[in-house]
Amino acid sequence: YYAADFYEIQGGYETYDYFLHGSADAEDSLTIWNGRGNALRQVPAPIISPAKLGEWRAPKDHRDPILRNPCYAYGFFRDTCVVPPDNATDFVKAGFLSDNGNGFSVFIPASGSNTFSLYTGKNPSIRQAQENSELADKYFRKFICIRMENPRQPPVFATVINPYAKNEIVKGVERILPNLLKINAGGDVDFVFENLRKTKTVKIGGKTLSLTGDYGYISLDAQQDFSVKKYHVVNGKLELDNKVIAANGSGCKTSIVRTAGENELTFKETVFPLPERNELSSFVKVINKNSKISFGYFIKAIDRDKKTLTTRGPLGFKAEEGTDIMEFKSFPKYKLDGENKLVFFKVNFN
Repeated sequence: YYAADFYEIQGGYETYDYFLHGSADAEDSLTIWNGRGNALRQVPAPIISPAKLGEWRAPKDHRDPILRNPCYAYGFFRDTCVVPPDNATDFVKAGFLSDNGNGFSVFIPASGSNTFSLYTGKNPSIRQAQENSELADKYFRKFICIRMENPRQPPVFATVINPYAKNEIVKGVERILPNLLKINAGGDVDFVFENLRKTKTVKIGGKTLSLTGDYGYISLDAQQDFSVKKYHVVNGKLELDNKVIAANGSGCKTSIVRTAGENELTFKETVFPLPERNELSSFVKVINKNSKISFGYFIKAIDRDKKTLTTRGPLGFKAEEGTDIMEFKSFPKYKLDGENKLVFFKVNFN
């Protein structure tokens, strides 16, 4: 399997950086290839200007004034390089390989995207240093940084992560739109998208494929005349040569009362009907009203009488009744004020 990672940004300033780090448990190497399998040079270069970094030193503690500099974390990076662009490739592949033989690859589509720069380097590995700050400069892990500067439209980062270096299913990636990827996965051709508000039509193997929706993918068998193998669409529609796969319209909206345990929440009464058990409505989104931060979950069970919902995985946050505060359970443990909305979505999958 693989993971398609979309990171869509609203707001911000002039420079947008997407970081992905290597192993936190072992020393690793990092190689960059183009789509033809040729290794690309990593040319030593600063990742940030001295003017933005200022007079840098490691902070003494969490109250140190240097933390007020939004760029202070860049001072921890070492051996930073820039990868000169290859205009003849559809994608760039970054391969991380650790000393214990484990590794993964990151496919960065170069076609159909905002112009970006690719940086590499290393930063302290806190886990290898056993959480000891005094040892942080002795253990490092590699990273890549995809940078967009002064984009004309709100930036959308999109990568494809192949988690096993020894069993790489992904062979190539093409970016048709900022939020629509075409992925060559062995004998299959996959289309993966998010927030595709307008219908996009593409030609594949003499067939016409149309896609739209909040989230979704469709996998076509390239060895069987591009017949449909797998699909999943949330609040949208897939159409292949007039065969329609639809999940139109989002369901009811309500608010969270409280959470319990790792994956259970209670919601307020709603005047809208909840999804019936026989409906393919198994996806729900939690939206913090003030910050607009949202999270998506697959539903494991709904108790309509008790007004409780259980997700398939952990929620990752907690909310207490009467507080309207969402508190993250993991670092950096943000607390978000404001009503937490719950939205059910129509889903169709096989």
